[in-house]
Amino acid sequence: MHVVLNVDPPRRIGAALLLAFGLFGCVQRFEPTALNYTCHGGERFSVIPSGTSATLSYEGKTYVLPKRQSGIGDRYADTSATLILDGDFAAFVTPELYQLDACRKV
Repeated sequence: MHVVLNVDPPRRIGAALLLAFGLFGCVQRFEPTALNYTCHGGERFSVIPSGTSATLSYEGKTYVLPKRQSGIGDRYADTSATLILDGDFAAFVTPELYQLDACRKV
């Protein structure tokens, strides 16, 4: 059994546009959440990871590190710094800052 709706084309277009804009309004925007870490010596930093990079903030300085291939956790690195995230643990290394390791997500 086939049901045929006899609706003229302008009304079909109008209905389609109404549906499309109605659904568009329901789309939720994804706001990245910062992950906060505290290290053994009391140092703190925050990270916003994405699929291809991580933005790290430490002592007023921001690092945007591209994601790299890694056998241990998620590794983000460039010539200025390296960040490794592995579950609730993190390590952050820069040439100026020898090493922040033993860092845990809070």
